Amino acid sequence: MFVRHSGSGSQILKLFLCIFPGVFTFTIPMAVLIGVLLGLGRMAADSEIIALTALGIGRRRILLPVGVLAFTGAVATMLMTLWLAPYHCAPFASWKRILSRRK
Repeated sequence: MFVRHSGSGSQILKLFLCIFPGVFTFTIPMAVLIGVLLGLGRMAADSEIIALTALGIGRRRILLPVGVLAFTGAVATMLMTLWLAPYHCAPFASWKRILSRRK
């Protein structure tokens, strides 16, 4: 569409913005997973988890922020999947149809 010069830059930008919720549906869970694994892995490599346990801080208290982050990521993904992505699918299809008809 953009190569054939059938749409303006703002129209193409609108199409990309309509695609973002579908992309974030996969990006947010992977970002949360990699962030948690890197953070906890680094803490384990530096023996920070052992030091916190030696100070009397339980594993449950250490993992509470991880659980909150995971829950927040799950809620954000659910909102993207169930509400935002379907809301943006109809305008995306109509704009795509309009731009593909233009020459």
